[in-house]
Amino acid sequence: DDDDDDEENKNPSCFKNRAQAELYHLVSTYADISHTRRIPDVSHLSQKKNKEDSTLRWRNQKDDELDAILIHAMTHIHRTRNRVSKNNEKLAKKVKAGREISIDDTPRDQGFARPTVLFLSPMRNVCGRAIMRFLKLCPNAHGRADAVNKLERLENDFLAGYSSDETSSDEDASDEEDDEELKRRKKKMQKKINKVTKKKKKYKTHVPLEYKELFRGNQDDHFRLGVKITKAAVRPFVDFFGADIVFASPLGIVTAMNDDISAADFLSAIELVIVDRCDVVAMQNWEHLETVLEKCNQLPKDAKDVDVNRCHEFHLNGAAASARQTIFLSQFETAEINATFNGALCANVEGKFRLRATKEKGVLGLVASPDDPRNLRKNESATLPNLISRQEFELVRVSKKNIQDADDIRFRHFAKVVLPRIRENPDQGQLIFCATYFEFVRVRNLLVDREVSFAINSEYTDIAEAARARTLFADGRKRCLLLSERAYFYQRRNIRGVNSVFFYSLPENPQFYAEVCSFMKNPSPTRNHQSNTKNQFRGRGAGVSGNKTAHALFTRLDSLKIERVCGTKRGKKMIQETKEVDKKDKDMFVFC
Repeated sequence: DDDDDDEENKNPSCFKNRAQAELYHLVSTYADISHTRRIPDVSHLSQKKNKEDSTLRWRNQKDDELDAILIHAMTHIHRTRNRVSKNNEKLAKKVKAGREISIDDTPRDQGFARPTVLFLSPMRNVCGRAIMRFLKLCPNAHGRADAVNKLERLENDFLAGYSSDETSSDEDASDEEDDEELKRRKKKMQKKINKVTKKKKKYKTHVPLEYKELFRGNQDDHFRLGVKITKAAVRPFVDFFGADIVFASPLGIVTAMNDDISAADFLSAIELVIVDRCDVVAMQNWEHLETVLEKCNQLPKDAKDVDVNRCHEFHLNGAAASARQTIFLSQFETAEINATFNGALCANVEGKFRLRATKEKGVLGLVASPDDPRNLRKNESATLPNLISRQEFELVRVSKKNIQDADDIRFRHFAKVVLPRIRENPDQGQLIFCATYFEFVRVRNLLVDREVSFAINSEYTDIAEAARARTLFADGRKRCLLLSERAYFYQRRNIRGVNSVFFYSLPENPQFYAEVCSFMKNPSPTRNHQSNTKNQFRGRGAGVSGNKTAHALFTRLDSLKIERVCGTKRGKKMIQETKEVDKKDKDMFVFC
């Protein structure tokens, strides 16, 4: 039966397109795979609402690559369970016939626990969509009406609030029409009130569709779910030791291990690990993922209903990690992913495959253009072009002997060269961007020691305090704003009053570079009368749009970031220039 399944799966007609078939054939080799070019589909968000359609929009989302991975996981589970069930039948026949079963006749077809597949996801909404796609592809979930137990609870726990504003039914059609009429009346009344009071419209932020898709619904990052697959049904919410596949977040498993040492015993027999949206996991805590991978395939602390005679020999010898397949799915390639994929945590004897982009176009053109083609931020000022005149990339030289001190060398260069430039700049609105919280803390302490007027926006800043900091910065009462990448990742807030941007380190996501630079295209907010009169005499200030400049620091260790921001051709040339240590003119790369 397994051979027949392989022949059917090799048929290209079983897949939607050629790319999906090739990915499945690559995954079926059981080699480790790092797929860092998985672009999420957001086309379903641009569809118009249909009152006659009561289905959720996420059902129309295209994710052929994830479907191929889930089909592979499902095939692996069916093969494992069929092998065990057939061997159980053979042993039962021998016992019924009165034959003695020796150790040599005992088949070795299982591990220390039943779960063989681990699916890691950063948030509940992302995992919920993967679970629904898994159930849609699983044939055991379509045999009868109650084939999936506790389906309503599953949707409430993982997909609650995902598309509450996008579901409709025929019964509520009349109510929606009445609501639309009320909205029209309210808009007309609001226009009349605005004319009388001369109240200005609030500036609306325009966040990317990818952000809306990622943070739609339940954003909880602490969850665990065990799913058991039987011959005629699929049973979610079962105990981990009785499940076939475990859907969880890295944080959910780590907290369980901290509460009980033996809680990670169900990971001892994992043969397939799938990590979805590694780029989002890196924004949370990559160490949690490494901890989970370290605990996989270790000898259990407490053996529960384990027949040692039927365990695989490589499990007993402690070499199960060398037979485990690990699959990383990410939107872009990072140093953390490469380090984990090439390290001891992914030591598969079947080999490794890496799927990555061969050429990156970069985002420099998006920043330099007067209009934003990706509709990241809308420029409301038609009279002032607010063009970004210069994009500067300064090389911080790090020799091979001092690679371990690269962070300290960057910090000293920033304090000696870049910070005086920020303080001497007569214009207000200096935005400083830091990629990690460690860099954020070092720069914050430096600004405090140098007595620079600044406000902060980090991932640990309260929402109200962060909004107040942005207001103080936009009004010119704070000279600088210190922003961390993780804070901007979770809260895509529009920042006004930005005249120049200084990247202490480039962001991992190239989209963030374009979006942060697009803040300089925003119209400056109106100041009070005193600040405007001062700016008229001085000819400067945050309200006056001068030269818009973006300045970024990079080292030879930031080759992946440089390629994504500047493009592959430019990035390679900029990194190659690092070998010419004597030529200091090569330290600055300017794009106008």
